[in-house]
Amino acid sequence: MTFPTKQHQIAYTKRFREMFDKNTSIEAFVIVVAHLAAMGAIAAVCIAAYFYNPIAGYVLYPVSVWLIGTRYRAFINIVHECVHSSFAKSPPVNVFIGEFLCTLLFISFADYKHHHATHHVHTGNYEKDLDFINSKHYDFHIPLNRELIHRHIRRIFTGAVFRDYIGDVLYDPKASTAWRAVRTFYVMFLLLLVTTEFLVFGTFFGALFALVPRFVALPLIGYISDFLDHGGVLGQEHDLNKSRNYIVDSRLARLAFFPRNDCYHLLHHLFPTVPTRFFPDVHRILMEEQPEYRVKPHTFRQWLREPFTTTTPVMTGSAH
Repeated sequence: MTFPTKQHQIAYTKRFREMFDKNTSIEAFVIVVAHLAAMGAIAAVCIAAYFYNPIAGYVLYPVSVWLIGTRYRAFINIVHECVHSSFAKSPPVNVFIGEFLCTLLFISFADYKHHHATHHVHTGNYEKDLDFINSKHYDFHIPLNRELIHRHIRRIFTGAVFRDYIGDVLYDPKASTAWRAVRTFYVMFLLLLVTTEFLVFGTFFGALFALVPRFVALPLIGYISDFLDHGGVLGQEHDLNKSRNYIVDSRLARLAFFPRNDCYHLLHHLFPTVPTRFFPDVHRILMEEQPEYRVKPHTFRQWLREPFTTTTPVMTGSAH
């Protein structure tokens, strides 16, 4: 997909900048606190269910881990917006929230910013796109078919993606001294929480609801997201054919599984500075005004229909 001219894309960017404003500083912090509160509420419901009926707690726990993992994914998406300076109006607030959330996520804000910049410039080039530099063996560049989709599913259920997607950074040398100190205190707090819970209550709720979603659910969600964003198209010749939308109409489903409109990835590559909360509005405008955009598949059902019916054998090769 290409726009009629680069000037059209620039014109749309300016138009959207005037139409859709970024969050105020207060709104930005409220959003972060709301996701933190949601994580706490999910954990509290599961713990309460466990004390009421242990079987109910065991049944709810995997669901809780996944839902808390999607809140971690929401934090990744907010960091992503902070990198593009599209989350808050104030640049210092973008940096502050980005560093804070990267501390909670055990990732490096500076590294994330650098890697993601290369992703937009060199999408799909396994040597230059640092977001995918260790991902060639996941075959995102190979056109999808039934066998390859089954292979992706097996990787998810066997945990074969953890090596490349766990992304833990306990110490970030590129952060300021203040943020390195915050990261140290956060690690100490988690260790103290887990130790105290075990000694006093004989439980590991802190680990079960803070660490397991981060180090088990989030890597799986990250792999699924990369597959949905780029799987089967990363090897396309034109940059804007290397990403896709997979829009879910239900707002509740998007909130639970694709936080902050995570399913509009083609739209993000077209307009990286548009705040994600306005993606549905931008999508409607492009569907009305841009035939080149309108004819592309934009939903799960549309883009999965062909791979699940094709018998084309899996091919090998590289994105470039």
